[in-house]
Amino acid sequence: MIAWEVFTIRDQSADAYLKKVLKSYIQSTDEEISEIVSKLPVKRFKKGSMILYQGEPSNHCIFVISGCLRQYRINEKGDDVTSEFYEEGQWVNVFNETAKDKVSKYSIICSEDCILIYSKTQLKSDMFLAYPDLKDMTTVMLGERLGEINENIYSFAALSPEDRVKELLQNRPSLIKRVPQHQLASYLGVTPESFSRIKKRLDSLT
Repeated sequence: MIAWEVFTIRDQSADAYLKKVLKSYIQSTDEEISEIVSKLPVKRFKKGSMILYQGEPSNHCIFVISGCLRQYRINEKGDDVTSEFYEEGQWVNVFNETAKDKVSKYSIICSEDCILIYSKTQLKSDMFLAYPDLKDMTTVMLGERLGEINENIYSFAALSPEDRVKELLQNRPSLIKRVPQHQLASYLGVTPESFSRIKKRLDSLT
């Protein structure tokens, strides 16, 4: 596994993207939004970089500006099981601040070159104190993400393997081009062979 490699950057396109996200959630002046963005630690990670290891303290706040992250765990059989993918505009929900051991149950790896907000949770707390609107925005965004996670849990439990593949193709088509099919199969709880067969059948109907 490749050790994570990180570069702190100040990237105009990343800053512009963050300003756009902030403006869609909070009512602040352009000056205050620019000030918030200037204080956010924006970092670049290479494809294959490990952001977090399973069993490691999860004390970072992570937001995807560009790229794709894969969340997975090694189960008791030694299998690599994908549990989530994070794309642009998503917070990574792997924090265990209230857990006794405060360690992550998952690993997170960059499926592509990524630009992330990557900061210690203490900085997040300091930013929330300085900019209350930022805390409100984060709460709303995490609430939206929790709704998506609950919907995914329902889909996994209620839908057939074919319907799970169909829903993925409809709701997250970008993942097909971004990550290997065997990882998508693991995420959906089907074998790679079944995923390939179902996808081919669905593609033939379009």
